[in-house]
Amino acid sequence: MSSSKIAAAVAVCAAVYACAYGGLVYYQGQKFQEYASDLPKYLGSEWKSVKVNITDNGFFSKEFIVLNKNAQPKDKDTVTLPGKVKFGWSPESEITIKGEGNEVFKKVVEAAQPVLKTSFNYRFIPNLFVFSSKAVETTVDGETFKIGAIQSQALPKLVKQADGSLLIENLDSSVKTDIFSLASEESNVALSNPEFKFSVKGGNLKAAALSFSVSGIDYRDSSTQFTIGKTLVSINQSQNKSEITEGIKITFDHLKVGGFLKVGIDSWNTGLTAHFPPEPLLFDFLVQEAFGTNFCTNFPLICSPEPINEAQAEEILRNGILAGKTWAAVEPSEIKVGKESLSFSGQLKKQPEGNTLGSVKFRLQTSDGGLGQFALMALPRNSYLSEGKGVYTTEIVPTLTPNGDLILTANGVRLF
Repeated sequence: MSSSKIAAAVAVCAAVYACAYGGLVYYQGQKFQEYASDLPKYLGSEWKSVKVNITDNGFFSKEFIVLNKNAQPKDKDTVTLPGKVKFGWSPESEITIKGEGNEVFKKVVEAAQPVLKTSFNYRFIPNLFVFSSKAVETTVDGETFKIGAIQSQALPKLVKQADGSLLIENLDSSVKTDIFSLASEESNVALSNPEFKFSVKGGNLKAAALSFSVSGIDYRDSSTQFTIGKTLVSINQSQNKSEITEGIKITFDHLKVGGFLKVGIDSWNTGLTAHFPPEPLLFDFLVQEAFGTNFCTNFPLICSPEPINEAQAEEILRNGILAGKTWAAVEPSEIKVGKESLSFSGQLKKQPEGNTLGSVKFRLQTSDGGLGQFALMALPRNSYLSEGKGVYTTEIVPTLTPNGDLILTANGVRLF
């Protein structure tokens, strides 16, 4: 083959490559503009207060600013997120944070230099989020704020639906640092190695898990001080056609409280799993009651932050309890204090016959002069059984009277 033919073939291949690359870049640029023009359409209603202004509309890259639609000109404390996106075979974006107004926030942002990087596939669907920042220590108005370098990443599997919106099929994310502390003349609180994890499985946003862990918590003020060792708080939830299941587990290896009231707990391991009908109103009501409305605002994938008709939700809850469709399992739990321990488990569920709501069994291992002995003194004598060697057991049974009052009995003896 002559050199001229080879050159012609190379030129044709280069032209085809250039056309393909240019078409891909154009497609990605169009998709970015579609996302930017209507975030709620593609990402969900929780993004309705967010808007994206494109400030540099280039072909191979674009610069933009993410803003809060509800921000008013009079607002002194504002946050803007300037960013840049690049298109091509491996498209990616980078977003930084800028704050105005609050001096503490401004100093922290300037020192931390937070950056959110997003990687996309060639169809311009996000497949990796990485957030990072530098360690910060600053003092403002007598308060010293310290936080270590933050490492965070999220691995989403997003599926495009028929209407063009993106469904989270799977998501695994984590945020961690080595220290977080806030100190002033009045008090000092420090968290060692805090880590937050959140995941969604199976394309159902009601099937999720989140956890928060630390290797230690230390708090001190003029009258109180307490320390907590390795701690884990985990929440898991799932949903099918017949019910929603919500489980929470709390564990830590020691708790020491000083000051006027001195308390020491060597270990704490408790868990509760609630079951209730798949009523969105009831689910959101229970989550907001347990964790506050701010929880749903911060985690709209788990529950709705919108105002709730509490009377309607309470009626649904009451009917569910009476029908045995709303109930709770007390998972095997144990609390240890020195040589003493309290273990318990059970099920709180309305039985088909009668008015009892299940029962919870308790087992206390105590010693002479221990806390357990003082606790037993507060109970009616026949409300528990002695099994010898400092072991006591009882079974607490809640019962509903015909007029709706709740009665608690322990070993058949009425407590109230």
